[in-house]
Amino acid sequence: MAGGEIATGVPSAVTDVLGGLKRRIRLYVVVEGLALVLVLLAVLFWVSLGLDWAWFRISRLELPVWFRAVFDVLVVCSASVVAVGWIVLRWARRFRSRGLALVLERRFPELDDRLITAIEMAEAGDESLTPLGRAMLDRTRRDVAEASRRIEVGDVFQKRPLRRAVMMAVGLVVSIGGLAMADSAIITRWADGFLGLKTSYWPREYQLVVTVVRGPSRSDIPIDVQTPYPHPRGDDLVLAIEVKNDPSRPGIEPLQDVEVTYRQAGGSGRGICSQRGPNQFRFTRAGLLEDLTFWVSGGDYINRHPYRVRVVEPPTLEQIVLDCRYPEYTGLNPPGEVSQRSRRPVQGIQIDLPLETDVLLQARTNKPFVGVRVEFDDFRLEIEEKDGAPQAWFEHRTEDGQAVRRRTIDPAQLLRTAENGSLEWPSRLVKVPLLVGTKARENLEQLFEAAAETGNPPLAGPIPLPPDVQIRVAILDTDDILSRDPSRLTINGIVDQPPEIETTLRGIGSEVTRIARIPIAGIVRDDYGVDEVHFEYQVVDGETRPDQLGNNWLKRSLSRPVAGRPREFLLTTAREDIPRDDVLKSPQHEQAVWFDLRQLNPEPTIGQKLVVSLVATDADDKNGPHSTRSSPVHVFKIVSNEDLQFGLIQKELGLRQRFEQVIDDIDRTHKNLLGYRRQIDETNKPSDGEGDGDDETGEQVNPAERSINEVVRGHNETVAIADGFADIRDELINNGVHTQQTLMRIDQGVLNPLQRITTEDYTEAETTLRALARASRGGANPSLEAIDTATDSLQVLLERMRRVLREMQKLETYQEALKLLKQIIDDEEKLLEKTREQRKRDLIKKLNGTGLGGLKKPDEKPAANDEKPNP
Repeated sequence: MAGGEIATGVPSAVTDVLGGLKRRIRLYVVVEGLALVLVLLAVLFWVSLGLDWAWFRISRLELPVWFRAVFDVLVVCSASVVAVGWIVLRWARRFRSRGLALVLERRFPELDDRLITAIEMAEAGDESLTPLGRAMLDRTRRDVAEASRRIEVGDVFQKRPLRRAVMMAVGLVVSIGGLAMADSAIITRWADGFLGLKTSYWPREYQLVVTVVRGPSRSDIPIDVQTPYPHPRGDDLVLAIEVKNDPSRPGIEPLQDVEVTYRQAGGSGRGICSQRGPNQFRFTRAGLLEDLTFWVSGGDYINRHPYRVRVVEPPTLEQIVLDCRYPEYTGLNPPGEVSQRSRRPVQGIQIDLPLETDVLLQARTNKPFVGVRVEFDDFRLEIEEKDGAPQAWFEHRTEDGQAVRRRTIDPAQLLRTAENGSLEWPSRLVKVPLLVGTKARENLEQLFEAAAETGNPPLAGPIPLPPDVQIRVAILDTDDILSRDPSRLTINGIVDQPPEIETTLRGIGSEVTRIARIPIAGIVRDDYGVDEVHFEYQVVDGETRPDQLGNNWLKRSLSRPVAGRPREFLLTTAREDIPRDDVLKSPQHEQAVWFDLRQLNPEPTIGQKLVVSLVATDADDKNGPHSTRSSPVHVFKIVSNEDLQFGLIQKELGLRQRFEQVIDDIDRTHKNLLGYRRQIDETNKPSDGEGDGDDETGEQVNPAERSINEVVRGHNETVAIADGFADIRDELINNGVHTQQTLMRIDQGVLNPLQRITTEDYTEAETTLRALARASRGGANPSLEAIDTATDSLQVLLERMRRVLREMQKLETYQEALKLLKQIIDDEEKLLEKTREQRKRDLIKKLNGTGLGGLKKPDEKPAANDEKPNP
């Protein structure tokens, strides 16, 4: 029969033997297979334990989870393969009776092939046997049955392999049990690592906690291996490493060394941390510019997963723009609506604005922010995020940074509105309303005091900002990075200065008559426009000095007042408003304002002083208006017509003497040129001795260059003399002491000829002299024609200058007569004064001569000189 079943006809004793053998084989397979599986598992346990120990000693790290997981899978697979191969497959194998019989025949020779014969004959059947054959078969079966009762089936097996496997299994299991009894922590650690697949399962003496130091103004932040830490580009990365000892091991020595191993795109490196105290270490990576991955190790600790640092751009202000609404009086606002502002981009760290300017400071950042801090002096405006929404406040802080007063602000005033109508948050634009003013500090105090009285409502309107203070803006971005350095801006307040007045006197001196007209030329300037200009004057005693003047100024308006608030106001007068004489009604005299003494009431007297100034006022309606007085003030002494004329005579005499000196200088230059011509002429004549002629020529000095300088100097002096005579003419007119005859003599006799001399004759003379100088350079002798041309031009100049001098002398004759008349008048006044003094003395003598009895002393005869002379 094919199969594992025993054929019929086999004795039961044989059947029992074969069945027992079959069971014993399966038991052997199970026991041996289990032993081998245990051996395999135990060996793999020790292998894993050794690998884990060696890896930790080398790297101070647990085996990777993936490695342990793969190892566990390999263990399970190996055990399964062994169990299936050595137990299941062998146990499930079907045993044939012939095979079992052959095993017994081979082990027990006494069976003498009878067992196999009985099995085979039973499988083949006995129908074909003869009676003898059947009898023999029965005999064989009886013998086999009898023999099978005497054999021991267990002797078939080789017990050494089974014993070896069992002993190995027992030994390995006992070793593991002994290890568990000796140090259960090892088994627990192994179970956590290879069964629990925990990331960290080795007990360590030290734990290193890493935090990032973010500076004095911010708290340190722990760094997590799961999330990269954002770090501002270019800043120092400072790591604070705290060592925590295992509390279960009190005898651990303090850790002395901590290392940081880092890797960047540009390479890797290692650094030793500096110890800052017990269990405190610091590591600094200066100027970090690219992403960083690092590990921290010390003692038996190292982080399995690296810490990652992601370099990001720090928050900065890309642009600051000031939308300004200037005070109305400045005229700086653009035309149009009153609320329209002027935009001024900020370049640098300072900007100048007029005081009382309403400013909307708009700052744009390079990345979205979740916090803004704007500081100046002891005040701070802050925006921060709370529950995903912005909130803002303005506070006053003490010197140590403690907020003492606070007012909330609606964030809508400070942030931009998105297209959907909500506030843009996080945002890249912050708007700060400010008012730059001189009273900003007082207004800041009132801002908080008023809030305390009204229940501290939200702040509305601009924040008062004192001028010339530094504004500091710090940004906190969405990466929780604060600005490296606050952006700084100083808004300098431009104080509206009083107008500037520049004045000069034209055609008037320090002495004037009582009917004089004083022209004052000049210009008035103001930064934002002149609003009003007028005269202010005082009439004081002749002994009063300018520093003794009081505030009793009298006002007089200009004939052409200021219109339209110009920034530059030119002092001018309309032609029809120029006082009196038609000779003054010219474009030249329109470029001045006129102060007419005839309009004074009461009329000033001779000997008094007239102090005249111009006062200009601007249109500052915030901190002004500001007024300024022309400086220095113009002080005039009131004199008689004769005194004024006498003073002008003295000026004219001085000018004539200067003119005579100029004529003498030109005449000397002319004579030098004539002498130079004679020498050149003699040099050109043939002579007996050439050496004598050469010597004389060598001694001759060429006067051409020197003559040019003398003529130019004379030209400048003549122009100044002409200007002096023009001033005398103007003073005569402006003081009202001129006559048409006098003006005609000055114009036709002096000014017009001098005009021609300075514009034509001097120019011609200088031209000919320069030509002569060019011809005589390099030691060459100029032509006689060039010398004659130069001398002729000087001769013409001299003739015309002498003609003008004669006219000056004619004026002198008339003026000397006036001078003599003035001297006679002065002598008469002195004589009258002496007469009055003598009469006073005589009267006193008469009074003293009356006695007590009523008798009088005889009158004394008055002196002859006491009589009043007839003027």
